[in-house]
Amino acid sequence: MTNTKTTKIETGPRSKPQIPLISSYRPKQCLERFWLDLVEDRALRNEEDPFMLELARLGNQHEARGGEHIAASGNAFTIECKERTTTAKFTEMVTAAREAKYVIIATDESSRAEQLAQQATHALCEQPGAATLIWNAHLRPWKKTSDGYEWGGRSGKPDVLVRDKIRGGVQRWNPVDYKAHRVLERSGKVRTWKTSPLLAHKSTTDVDAAGPFKENDALQLAHYVEMLAFHGLDGNGTGGIVGVDQGSDAHVIYWIDLNEQMYDRNRKSAMELYAERYAEAHAVATCASRVRGGERGVEPVSRPEWKGECKTCVWREHCQERLVEMDHPTLLAGMTVKVARKLRDGGVETVAQLARLDTPTAAILDSKIEGLETLVADARTMRQYANSPVGAAISSSNSKIEDILVKHNVTTVGGLAALDLDTAKLPSGVSLVSHIDQARVVDYARRKKMTHIFRARGVHSVSIPRGNVEIHTDMEEDGIIYCWGNYLAWRNPKTGKVRTSYHAFVTFERNDAEEARVFAEYWAFLQKWQQEATEKFGADTYKVFHYTQAEDRCMRHLAKKHAGVEGIPSLEDVDRFLGSDAWVDLYPLLTKGIIWPTEDHSLKSLAKYVRFMWRDTDPSGANSTLWYQKASDPTLSETERTKWQQRLLQYNEDDVQATAALVEFVDRFTKVYDMSKKLPPVEDLEPRYRRTTLK
Repeated sequence: MTNTKTTKIETGPRSKPQIPLISSYRPKQCLERFWLDLVEDRALRNEEDPFMLELARLGNQHEARGGEHIAASGNAFTIECKERTTTAKFTEMVTAAREAKYVIIATDESSRAEQLAQQATHALCEQPGAATLIWNAHLRPWKKTSDGYEWGGRSGKPDVLVRDKIRGGVQRWNPVDYKAHRVLERSGKVRTWKTSPLLAHKSTTDVDAAGPFKENDALQLAHYVEMLAFHGLDGNGTGGIVGVDQGSDAHVIYWIDLNEQMYDRNRKSAMELYAERYAEAHAVATCASRVRGGERGVEPVSRPEWKGECKTCVWREHCQERLVEMDHPTLLAGMTVKVARKLRDGGVETVAQLARLDTPTAAILDSKIEGLETLVADARTMRQYANSPVGAAISSSNSKIEDILVKHNVTTVGGLAALDLDTAKLPSGVSLVSHIDQARVVDYARRKKMTHIFRARGVHSVSIPRGNVEIHTDMEEDGIIYCWGNYLAWRNPKTGKVRTSYHAFVTFERNDAEEARVFAEYWAFLQKWQQEATEKFGADTYKVFHYTQAEDRCMRHLAKKHAGVEGIPSLEDVDRFLGSDAWVDLYPLLTKGIIWPTEDHSLKSLAKYVRFMWRDTDPSGANSTLWYQKASDPTLSETERTKWQQRLLQYNEDDVQATAALVEFVDRFTKVYDMSKKLPPVEDLEPRYRRTTLK
């Protein structure tokens, strides 16, 4: 080792790139967040969301297990890249690392450590020796050329690089990342996936499971592939994720061919999707560099839009205030960013504009008719044929279009000409009528005239099946399904009096045996009260209410997972119960039959609308995950754990009481005999928003 030639440390270009580098997380994050991070005052940011911080902690913990697993293999060498690491010592370590099978790169927070880590990564990638795996790889965002240096536009640190085949005389590498979640969405078709142990990545095993690969993970791997390609080190477009599918300590890689089309309805590969996202992010970075350079009047290329990730973003209040001022359609329940962008392209940019579209024209568009704008415009030039059959304005080859128009009572050329041109130019097949109705209910609620909720279009009555014995149930999970909470209401049909009580079947021990015990007790509870209700009041007097199908999914999962354990029902028994009239999903009853003036259809939003309040100051499913971490943490004192356990159970009790409050609220409308006070249909808003002029 003492005769080893000292390596020159490549520090790279001294000047920063003109355009900000795009990290591995950017292509899967909101463009508006990227823009705000680059140009906005950080003082306007919210505090980091506790749930996201906890996810990051769990992710780091899961990732750390990978490093420990490699270190314990007995065939690993660690390169210490720290501020005080001398060049000679560094050269010595890199040389020694080439004799090991696995290499771990350890760093501190100094800039020199970063430079050394990048140097070590690239030295081993180019001349690996015996090394087949590099842990904590640091890829350079630049490369040396004959003219100096070139920036690649990306930055990133894949958790692992594993050796692929030599191609073109150059050793190639594939990226692998650790994620503290399941690798697969498990919502698509079952297919065969290649898996392999981390420390024997070429020994693959086939696993049949429903996909696809989680899109965000695939995008991150595509980012690393592009970074490797920039240096001529990329493999064959393959990447891997070590998730928790087979346990957090299994260290099993699930492999994905990033060139296989499995996204956007199997029309795009991860690499193609990444190329689009990267181009968008690069455009934002380019625009931001002009602003930071002092250029005035620069129009940002991103726009704020409200979506699921906004609730945990550090810019959430900043963006929401702007979106409210803009009257943005993405603040409507059921509105997706994709549909909002299509509406914007058609000139509809606000809730008020959407509310004032023409529903008869929109109903025709929802029949997936194409070219309606042209048909309407042409019909307006045929005034002399206004009373002629509508077919006179349609090509003979488009009889299907004529059938659609006639079905919607457009039978003459004049009727076609009377359709609204502003509405006709919008895209078809986006459920436009339902979005218009939602916009009208929200817009009308601003005026605070009468009741602000309406029956959905075409719905003649809204009712919820009731029973003498009712249970409102809610499940909580975090790795295991640890709680089944129940609000029991026993109604005396003679006196009308109701006795209520809360029953929770819960464990704060993270193991399968406890999960099975809790589920067995919950199942016995459901069966006991069904028997008592049937004996006391009759077969159809027992109802179990839940909100969304999460409970269905979990009950089936537990029946399969713990099959044969005492007290666990068979999958057939579970399916029979879930398919019975006793099991009632409130979500479709409350969201398909009723239009609410809320931003979403979450239980929290609807319950708060009917003035039900949680006792906790910050109730959410995400926060309950954090509370469970503390409630089950053996390193905390019993007093501290008990505090978090009580908070969790109080939150769960409020959840089940919230569904009870919603049932009572809606049920009141079915018992009103004065028709003027019944839940009105959304069609009643038609005269207020009807368009009366041809354009």
